Amino acid sequence: MHTKAELLQMDVDQDFLVPSAERLAVIQQEAIDAMLEASSGPRPCCVCELDWPEKDILCQDLTAKSIKDMKRCLIVALPPEFPEFIIKQYDASAMDVRLKGLMLLPLAVFKEHCVVKVNICKRCNNHISRNVSTPPSAAIANGNYIGHLPTPFQTMTRTDEQAISLVLPSVSLSVVTGGLCRTIKSHHYIVRNRDGPIVEMLPRDLSHRVRVTMVGSMTPLQTAA
Repeated sequence: MHTKAELLQMDVDQDFLVPSAERLAVIQQEAIDAMLEASSGPRPCCVCELDWPEKDILCQDLTAKSIKDMKRCLIVALPPEFPEFIIKQYDASAMDVRLKGLMLLPLAVFKEHCVVKVNICKRCNNHISRNVSTPPSAAIANGNYIGHLPTPFQTMTRTDEQAISLVLPSVSLSVVTGGLCRTIKSHHYIVRNRDGPIVEMLPRDLSHRVRVTMVGSMTPLQTAA
């Protein structure tokens, strides 16, 4: 066992400064704050649905001014084919009827002591507070909706998901170098040669979108075509 004086001398010999009482108190408080933040976890923003640390989230009362600012920025025209269930998932009017028509995350709108409050990140709050009519770039109303799985699908296994998947991403790259291969084909077949569930390996027609990107110089005839 070493005495306190010997330990202090060892610290001096190793050029290790023992924190003062004031500095030690600051370190302890910083550690406590960090642990509290880690234990509370991130909070979602009602406007952009992103998870933010507690220090970057504002918990505000839902006032007439805040509703006016939200309606100015977050009411957007939706296309006719927009899914109805997505609109219902982002409808927070159950907490306050004045929120009808706004695409907000209901999880971030709540009541506390009979007062409706919202969690909103500082970035979205700064945008909405300005006199602008466009939604924040990351806002749900700007097309960044994610949504959640309907109740019947929440208990599905991974095998079930793969078997009924309606989306099959495929990528095909073709290089046109000239000579006999200079013609851009009008028909293209995409074949996925990766093993998977039998249902996915059966032939199927393409039923959605194809994105074609042509990179490189084009001849006048190719450009005209």
